[in-house]
Amino acid sequence: MSSLSAEKDLFKELHSFLVTTGKLGETDANIYVLALKKGVIKSSDVSNEFPEIRPTTALARLRALVNQGFLEFLPKETASKRPYAINFKAVYPRIALRAVVEKSKELPYLLERYDEHWEFLAEKPKEDTETWLAKSARTAISIGASMLNGAKQEIEIYSHDCSWFGNIDIQTSLENALSNGVTVTVIADRLAASVANKMVEMGISLYACKNCYGLPFCIIDRRWLFLPTQSGTLSRQYCAIRTNDKYMVDNFLSLFKTILSCSKPWGK
Repeated sequence: MSSLSAEKDLFKELHSFLVTTGKLGETDANIYVLALKKGVIKSSDVSNEFPEIRPTTALARLRALVNQGFLEFLPKETASKRPYAINFKAVYPRIALRAVVEKSKELPYLLERYDEHWEFLAEKPKEDTETWLAKSARTAISIGASMLNGAKQEIEIYSHDCSWFGNIDIQTSLENALSNGVTVTVIADRLAASVANKMVEMGISLYACKNCYGLPFCIIDRRWLFLPTQSGTLSRQYCAIRTNDKYMVDNFLSLFKTILSCSKPWGK
């Protein structure tokens, strides 16, 4: 990679970080990154780089970034020879983002405390049922991954081609569960060899079933049921149920055992 492309990637990643974490909006992040590139800028530099930003607006955004600690005014004696052109200097990122850096150090401890809270909720779950009429594939994947990530003992999944396994969030949740000693059992009625091999390598107990064609479902710790149904003609959406209703969980658990009894370990 050339030094020019490496520099471009560096600023692109910093811009993405500022926007994703909510530290700056898209426009202010663009201006701060421009200041980092140039070292010193003024409102005309911003307007030239981003024609959609008017000079008066640019000056207002520059002043706002000063108030937020991302820029600083240059002393008058080192400013432009034109007295009406105010120059702004970029504040070093380690200083501008000091609060974010300090907070990030607290994150592991906060996650540990959340793990304890999640375990408490899992041990004493309240009756909870959520029914969707239509959710995007991304939302369905996010909710499914979150449920898998909270597993403590076992995950049981009946699927068809296991297309959901291709999502990195799902894979990460399953890897976390397996590393924590959770037993993961998957039954599929049609599956690509590459997907099957990866599942087995991860430590998933994989079974093949050719005589059952029902709706895919997932049971977590024998307490939670996740039942997504794909729908939509113009875009992929899901109608689904997420519940810990004991009657529904027990019925699908019984169904899973029945399907498992008609299945055989993958590859045999």
